[in-house]
Amino acid sequence: MGSDAPPESVASVLAVEPATGDLPDFGSLLTDTDENTLAVQSVSSVAAARTILSDEHIDCVVCLHDPPSLDGVDVLSSLREDNPDLPVLLATETATTDDAVSSAATDVVQVSNGDIHPGIVTKRIQSIVSQARERDK
Repeated sequence: MGSDAPPESVASVLAVEPATGDLPDFGSLLTDTDENTLAVQSVSSVAAARTILSDEHIDCVVCLHDPPSLDGVDVLSSLREDNPDLPVLLATETATTDDAVSSAATDVVQVSNGDIHPGIVTKRIQSIVSQARERDK
């Protein structure tokens, strides 16, 4: 880990979400939890995500699937080209499990009527990151 990496107890998360849309600002929701276990950066494009992934240590990518403004399945498929082992969580109202599996998402969290439950998503991220860290030991 480089010097810019967060402490081991904090997961470095890249949130890929549309710049505008019906859903709330996902990155802000994740950083507003009381647990302070996530260091979240938000981007709104694949190009920006790829730049950060090439320049920084990221433990997990969380991608919001909010068609038509952002197709999370396409984003994850694209990011997997350069980062096949990076844990990714797809947050969606519309993508099917088959879509998520084909995009190589590590896990899927359902968004219901635009509601994102940060506590549930945070626990999912912590679990995914913990498993990846164990695997990489």
